[in-house]
Amino acid sequence: MHPDLAQRPPSGGTAIIAGVSALVGGLIELISAVVWMATSDYSLFAWGFAPAWASFVSAVLMVVDVIAAVLLLIGAIMLLRRGRPGPTVVALGCAGVVGAYVVGVISNVAQFGRFDPGSKIFLELTFGQSAVRSLLGSYVDLPWFLPILLLVFPAVTFLLALLPSTRRWCGRGNQRPAWASAAPRMPYQHPGMPQAPGYAAPQAPWASPGRHPQVPRPQDGYR
Repeated sequence: MHPDLAQRPPSGGTAIIAGVSALVGGLIELISAVVWMATSDYSLFAWGFAPAWASFVSAVLMVVDVIAAVLLLIGAIMLLRRGRPGPTVVALGCAGVVGAYVVGVISNVAQFGRFDPGSKIFLELTFGQSAVRSLLGSYVDLPWFLPILLLVFPAVTFLLALLPSTRRWCGRGNQRPAWASAAPRMPYQHPGMPQAPGYAAPQAPWASPGRHPQVPRPQDGYR
């Protein structure tokens, strides 16, 4: 069997799932940031209500969320178009989402540590801040642990983007298909060697069987 025929093209299942998940996550993150800034009851980043360091951390985390959302959207498009940098861009966006949430939890613990750690208000203020709560919190009473469960999606998208099958599928995006180079090549045939099995000697349609009359033979000498 020809070597090219033995190599099966990589499956794009993991890449497509990662791309769709990144696209949905990027849209949610970007829309939630806009909605939160437009509908917040406090001043931007709670300046004047929260400690100065907490407002500064909130501003930095908002910038990180927006950058992560943009990376997810760009990476999803690149991934679905089989671009080589797509998996790396999606992975960076997922890391930004998870990292921003973890830093936000640490900041909330330091800020609201005066509350009872087991109370509902402490759990909601500490762990309940997420993009989904920014979108639906005003209309739906969401449990405080929902944002923790939703971290599964960026974590799974991160792993799918870094799988070898995803990178192989993106790496072959601009290559020729396997069937384009699958035709066997005729090996070089030296005139004094016996004919290779499986290949017929090429003959022009006007040539008669045997030697062409104009080609000199060694025993006739050369003039």
